[in-house]
Amino acid sequence: MDGWTFKLGEGLDLALELDAVSADTAVFMPLVDGDGLADTVDGDLFGTRLVLINHVFLDHALRGHGGVGRYLTGLAIPRLDSAAACVALHASPFELRKRYSNRDVPVDEWEAGAMALGKLWQSLGFKHHSGHLYVLDPSTLALDEAVDELKYRLMQN
Repeated sequence: MDGWTFKLGEGLDLALELDAVSADTAVFMPLVDGDGLADTVDGDLFGTRLVLINHVFLDHALRGHGGVGRYLTGLAIPRLDSAAACVALHASPFELRKRYSNRDVPVDEWEAGAMALGKLWQSLGFKHHSGHLYVLDPSTLALDEAVDELKYRLMQN
């Protein structure tokens, strides 16, 4: 897993900060307003940092085992930054680019992949924000409950 963290409330324009890093971080601009999170980001948001997940990779040998990847991801998220007010991601089926040798992926295939990823992230407690943006309020129990359910299911197999 890789990504970025940004300090909230530092007096910096977070939209400019996001844009300055890369096009990958610029897609998160709808989540910020000034030096904080936008009013459209739901939750209690008690922390002091915005955590952005860029990519999550799972070895092909671990795929197709009933949620092992989601379980491992769910365990990792709380460890990314204990001061996270919000964890966000942009559901992007980046592996499709490999299939197309980094050429443009057909829009309908990209959208279908992004929708499937969105459902996967929602199963871990993320909520749809806008477009392909999903957010998680780490102060809720949604992620813990999802991880517990996955653990139980995996133990049954």
